Amino acid sequence: MNKILLLIVFSVLFLFACKHEPESPSEGPEIPQAGCKLQKKILKNSNQSYTYEYDSEGRISKYTELWNDVPRTWNVFHYSGKRMVSRESWSDYPNSTLKMERLDTLIYNDKGLISEKRVLIPKDNLSVKTIYQYVYNSDGLPVESRVVDAVANETILSHKYFWENGNIAGKEDYAGDFGDLMHEWVYEYGTGLNPEKIVAMYPEHPDYQSENLEKAMNATDYTGLLDLLCNPCFHNYDLNEQDLPTRIHYGWGKEIELIWDCP
Repeated sequence: MNKILLLIVFSVLFLFACKHEPESPSEGPEIPQAGCKLQKKILKNSNQSYTYEYDSEGRISKYTELWNDVPRTWNVFHYSGKRMVSRESWSDYPNSTLKMERLDTLIYNDKGLISEKRVLIPKDNLSVKTIYQYVYNSDGLPVESRVVDAVANETILSHKYFWENGNIAGKEDYAGDFGDLMHEWVYEYGTGLNPEKIVAMYPEHPDYQSENLEKAMNATDYTGLLDLLCNPCFHNYDLNEQDLPTRIHYGWGKEIELIWDCP
C-alpha cells in the first residue's frame, strides 16, 4: 500500500492527439508548439528554480533544476523524427559523483500514440523496473493507464481518465489492475493555457495533457490514507497577453513564477 500511495503522490504533483490519424504514423504525434517559450520557473520563498532549453525545432531539449542558481539535476530529451523517444535524468548533488539516475524510453503504437513508458535504472545495468501503459479512445485521448512492476510482472496501480473540452474533468485511481477504487478526483479549469502541455516534457503523461490551467480540485478518498493539504483546493494565477501563466498560486500554499520568451 505504501508503494501505491507513493505513486499517487508523484502522479498528483507531478497524449493529446487530433481526431484524425497522423498522416505518417511512423513519424509519431506532433509535439505541441507555441509562439512563446517557457524559459524559467521560480519556486517562490525558496532557493529552487528551473530552466528550459530548446532545440532548433523548438522542442524541449534540456530541463535543469537549480539550487541557489547551481545546477543539481537535469533531464535531457531525445527525438527521432517528430517523436520524443527517451529522457535521461542526471544528478550532480554535493558529495556525489555526476551520474545518470534514470532512463525513460517511450514506445509508440501503429497510430503514432505512446503505448508504453519503460523506466530503466542505470545502476542496475539499465534493467527495466517500471512500465507505464496507456490506452486511448477513438479521439486519441488517454482514458486508461497502468503502472506495472516489471520485476514482479504485476500491475500495482491503474487509472481512468474522463475528458471534457480538451481537459481531464475527472480521474479514478484503482489498486492493482482496476481492483478496488481508491480515489476519485474532479477538476475545474480556467481560461489560461497549461504550460505542461505546451512544453511537452512528458507527452505520455495524461495528467499533463489538459489544454487549460486547473483552477480547482476535489478528491474523494476511499482508503482513508490520502493526506492532502487542502480538499477542495482552489488555485489562482496571473496571465500574460497570450493567456500563458506568469504566476500560479496553488491551494496548498505553493507559488511559482514563470518567465516566458515571446516574439
